[in-house]
Amino acid sequence: MGTIPKLDDDTETLVQIDGSMPRLAAMPQGCRFHPRCPHAFERCRADAPPLELENAAGVACWLWTPDETARRAAAFAEDASD
Repeated sequence: MGTIPKLDDDTETLVQIDGSMPRLAAMPQGCRFHPRCPHAFERCRADAPPLELENAAGVACWLWTPDETARRAAAFAEDASD
């Protein structure tokens, strides 16, 4: 979500995920993003989260909940309307 630019912000750089993408032949165990994710915890290193589909959008994260999606969508809509 941090990579989505805000309409009222003149920032020229976007938030990016640190590190580099793994080679397709050397994917990490567990969540594919855990080596680069600042929110990763032990389960991320051991188990890949299932892909959850909601409204034609997908998310695969152990920290995701439907409430989180609604909260972020509301915050994004509020930022866009300001």
